[in-house]
Amino acid sequence: MMAAAGKLACWRASDMDGAPVSIPVRNCAARQSSPPAPEQSAVTTAARLPRITRLLALAVRFEGLLQDGTVRDYADLARLGGVSRARITQIMSLRSLAPVIQERILALPGVSSPTEDMLNERLLRGVAQRYDWREQMRMWEELIRQPEEIDKRRIGRRAGRVNQMGDVPKCTWGRQ
Repeated sequence: MMAAAGKLACWRASDMDGAPVSIPVRNCAARQSSPPAPEQSAVTTAARLPRITRLLALAVRFEGLLQDGTVRDYADLARLGGVSRARITQIMSLRSLAPVIQERILALPGVSSPTEDMLNERLLRGVAQRYDWREQMRMWEELIRQPEEIDKRRIGRRAGRVNQMGDVPKCTWGRQ
C-alpha cells in the first residue's frame, strides 16, 4: 500500500486484539528519489540528534513492537528494516545499558555534522556487555572524560596503526 506522497509503503500486521497496525516502511523508489527540499535539509543539518541517540530511540521502539506482539522476533525486525539479525541484536544491546546512561544518551545535544558525534555504538558495545551497572557507569564516565583520546585510537585503528597500548606509533617508513 503506497502513501499519498508515494514515498512510503505500509506493512500491516495484526495486533494482539486482531486490529491491524500500520508500520511505515521505505521502499526502494523512496531511497532513490530526489533530495529533500532545501528548507527541510537546512533545518535537519543545523542541529541533528547524534546517531547513538537515534539508535537508542530505535531500540526502545523495537522493544515496544516486540512487547505489543506487532512483530514476533528479531528476525521480523531485520526483515522489515532490511538489515541482518546480528545488526538488530547490536542495536537492541543498547537497552542493556544502565538506565542513567540511557537517559544521558537520549539527552545528548544535537550536532551539526556526523564528525561531531563523540560517541558511537561500537564504543558502547563494551559498556553494554557488563552486567554491573556500577561498572558500566565507570566505563561511561571514562568515555565522556576522554573523547579526544578515544578519537585518536579510533583514527589509528582505521589506518591499522594502533599498538597494544592504544598508541599511534610515528611513521618509520624508510628508516632502519
